Amino acid sequence: MFSQTADSIVVQLDSVTTSATRFPEKLHNQSRSLSIADQTVLQYAQQQLSLQEPLANIPGVFILNPDNFAQDLRIAIRGFGARSSFGIRGIKILVDGIPESTPDGQAQVDNLSAGVIREAEILRGPASAFWGNAAGGIILLQTEEAPGHPFLQARLSNGAYGFQQLQFKSGQQYGNTNYLFHFVYNGTDGYRPHSKMQNYLGNAAIRWRPDPASALNIFINAAHSPIAQDPGAIDSSAVANNRRQARERNITFDSGESVTQEKLAVTYQREKNNHRYFLRTFFRHRDFANRLPFESGGIVNLNRFHAGGGIQIDAQTKLFERPLHFSIGYDIEKQWDERSRFDNLEGRKGNKALDQTETFLSNGFYLQQNLRLSPRWKFNTALRYDAIQLAVIDNFLTDGENSGKRNLYDFSPSVGALFKITEQVNLYGNMSSSFETPALVELSNNPSGEGGFNPTLLPQKAANYEIGFKGLWPKQFRFALALFHINLSDELTPYELAEFPGRVFYRNAGKSQRRGLEASLSANIRPGLNLNASYSYARFKYRRFTIDEASLAGNRLPGIPAHLANLGLFYATASGFSARTTLSYTGNFFADNSNNIQVDNYIVGNLRVAYQFTRDKWELNPFIGLNNFLNKKYFSNIRLNAFGGRYFEAAPGFHIFGGIQINIGG
Repeated sequence: MFSQTADSIVVQLDSVTTSATRFPEKLHNQSRSLSIADQTVLQYAQQQLSLQEPLANIPGVFILNPDNFAQDLRIAIRGFGARSSFGIRGIKILVDGIPESTPDGQAQVDNLSAGVIREAEILRGPASAFWGNAAGGIILLQTEEAPGHPFLQARLSNGAYGFQQLQFKSGQQYGNTNYLFHFVYNGTDGYRPHSKMQNYLGNAAIRWRPDPASALNIFINAAHSPIAQDPGAIDSSAVANNRRQARERNITFDSGESVTQEKLAVTYQREKNNHRYFLRTFFRHRDFANRLPFESGGIVNLNRFHAGGGIQIDAQTKLFERPLHFSIGYDIEKQWDERSRFDNLEGRKGNKALDQTETFLSNGFYLQQNLRLSPRWKFNTALRYDAIQLAVIDNFLTDGENSGKRNLYDFSPSVGALFKITEQVNLYGNMSSSFETPALVELSNNPSGEGGFNPTLLPQKAANYEIGFKGLWPKQFRFALALFHINLSDELTPYELAEFPGRVFYRNAGKSQRRGLEASLSANIRPGLNLNASYSYARFKYRRFTIDEASLAGNRLPGIPAHLANLGLFYATASGFSARTTLSYTGNFFADNSNNIQVDNYIVGNLRVAYQFTRDKWELNPFIGLNNFLNKKYFSNIRLNAFGGRYFEAAPGFHIFGGIQINIGG
């Protein structure tokens, strides 16, 4: 349903209430760098294979690896998450207030479909005071609610490289109960050999409002991906010979993964006498099997359980006759990883090489306050204490006993202020921090080759200083500008070893520094025509880092471009025609800590065109998408510090997809 018109986007965004800081507040009044992607951006004529499409134009956000589904997206916010060899690190992802990230700081989004997400909030910069471990940024996703009347939506898409997608969505409001069901099948043969993917995703949401002050929500999510092949990365000579080729070892060892995941979550909220009570509980199970392109320990089986809950109490009162809003809360999460490794005998399971149980228990207590000192000044603080227990039980004793425990503690403060220059223009500043423990998979990848945890890895810590300027002027122009400075100690960085080709290990850098600028503009140029633009500058460097007695101080952090820019135009007519085009510029960046391998800059253009036919309660929406219409040769993924020069995974050239969506009722 693409009924939103371009001239309404800026005004609607100004009225959005955000929750990424756990304080429900208007986007315009937040003293943090926050961006919103609404349902039109998330779902309008998109391929909906990943979250890369709608989030790529957010300033400060850089995304790689949208095409290798065995590795998942690599999302970086102000550099946090850039180190990840697969999945997402250092960024907290939540869906309907429920953590999608595990407490050790890793997340996969292969179980999520943009087809059921109505809004995405992105908080840029360290936010451990709000969400605890590994909160270098926040992505908060909200799923759809059904309209007031029964509706059915069906969507069929096809495209280049064997792309197929089928979606069904249905629901209604029935008395005090709103329910919505969503199912999607995705399949693609991939641009490169050995890159086939199939998955099946299902979502159900039941929202019950027993009275105007209360809400009980039940969320169910299931995902099954029987196949996601990994073509691997190749070196520059292989790229010159045939950029589409897969790495031979990846084919020989049948590199790839299969995943099954289920999630059940319940939230309850009640408002009474200027108080709000919010409770949540959830359980997630993930069964994961992975084949890596080497023999010794090259098959990984992971059985993961993740459960937790929390309570938050908000209150509104007065302090010295000034409005005061404060929150107090507690989060608890536990993660159990039953991890085993077997030799990979060219795709067949061989002898067991590792068998261990890893646990991560997190307890977090937090307090926040928001004080309005005057009609123009607002002041907020937050403080969180996290107590973390990590343990590994070695069940494979033929190579010795490697069980162990670690206890970690951290205080995370945050302070911010906002000054209203005019009713529509604000100046803000904040100081915040984050800490990030190594993920369990990073700890278990021990370069000694033994079981247990890598004893040398330490948590990464960051301190963020930021000032910003944002507002509306006049009503059809929305703008934002942010300057930030981040100091990091013990930054976690990836590397590979010759003995384990394709397996990623981690170590701590001494100190690093990140300075940057982020700017965005959204404007209604005229009725029906909307412009969006963003620009990011990143000066991210090591201050102290030594490898093999060689100092890397002054080198740029790999995996992050110095310059990112996006320009988009959205045009819609009253007759039902609409089109969106985007141009994205990615500046050069380095693939290694030594800054010897530079990835050249590139520009990618995409075009989406749709038409809406409406008759009675029927809507028919054909759409077509042109990806990379400039036919640029670039790389969709760069594997950082890869051994043997295997950094590069080529992106597709110009290709087309299209489809049709039918809406009945609603």
